[in-house]
Amino acid sequence: MRRQATRTSAMTRSAAILLAAALLAGFASAENEAVLIAVWDASDESSNATVDHSLWQSLLDKFLREHESGVNRFDYGALKASAADREALADYLAALQSIDPRDYSRAEQKAYWINFYNVLTVETVTEEFPVESIRDISESLLGIGGIIPVGPWGDVRARVAGVDLTLDHMEHGILRPIHRDPRIHYGVNCASIGCPNLVATAFSADNTEALLDEAARAYVNHYRGVDIIDEDFMVISSIYTWFVEDFGGGEETVIQHLTQYAEPELAVRLENFAGFIEYVRLEPEPPLSHFRPSRKAKIIDTMPTLAPTTPRNVPPTLDLPKRLRTESTGTSLMRMPCRIALTCISTVQP
Repeated sequence: MRRQATRTSAMTRSAAILLAAALLAGFASAENEAVLIAVWDASDESSNATVDHSLWQSLLDKFLREHESGVNRFDYGALKASAADREALADYLAALQSIDPRDYSRAEQKAYWINFYNVLTVETVTEEFPVESIRDISESLLGIGGIIPVGPWGDVRARVAGVDLTLDHMEHGILRPIHRDPRIHYGVNCASIGCPNLVATAFSADNTEALLDEAARAYVNHYRGVDIIDEDFMVISSIYTWFVEDFGGGEETVIQHLTQYAEPELAVRLENFAGFIEYVRLEPEPPLSHFRPSRKAKIIDTMPTLAPTTPRNVPPTLDLPKRLRTESTGTSLMRMPCRIALTCISTVQP
């Protein structure tokens, strides 16, 4: 009788997991669409007013670690432990919410929204830290309990000019449709190892274009962005399929974009590449090309694994590590296994 109950419970949980995966697939597709929130489509190009981002810069200077691996880490634990710095973060967020960005120029708005998105992400993770994945954070009924890892992007976390705002609003309803700049994806940070780095400099109207170019080059030339395994097989980040419309709408335009920001050697390989391209959600260390699989490996962009193990869709020939490699630079890096390496919190631990 007990065995039957256990079997029934396991079947029920399996069914719940399959339903969760199906629902999340639908949500992910909808969330990637850029749909303008018309109320924010206004600016004052005659204005020379600027927004003060010095508090954000001071927090970046204190808690962001630029690592030799090319993956920046943010010390959420240290920020959470410092009442004074958490107050500074709250003050900065209050200042951003106290103004109406429509009174500023488009250039000033672009920097405002990127910084706003990034600091709001930092606040979100810091509040829940320690946490394995940002997807585990959610105020949604779908996310409570961790059955469906929807993340915090749809949660209302700010209010500007009397309008409630989510991270999704900022990215998909304001930044992407208004500015139509694929480099936005290198500026907004998702607090995950596989995503582009949190930029170490606060954005401003004067430096945004240069910082976005620099961030694009850093990501494209790191194996998280592009990893050409051999002449027949290349793995690139799923950012380029999730938001393919922002990168021209197809593989050819994606390759053109990557070539634009690639270092000379990588650019030549991209221009001459005629093999199979796969989009991968995983970010193993070292890069896939270091594993030299005995046969062509295909990594499928699929739903996240719901157990803390090597994802089922990765062929065993790749022998992917279950833990991120740790590299000591005075501070030990996070050692927890990643359910999805792309969404493991990019942090440091004491």
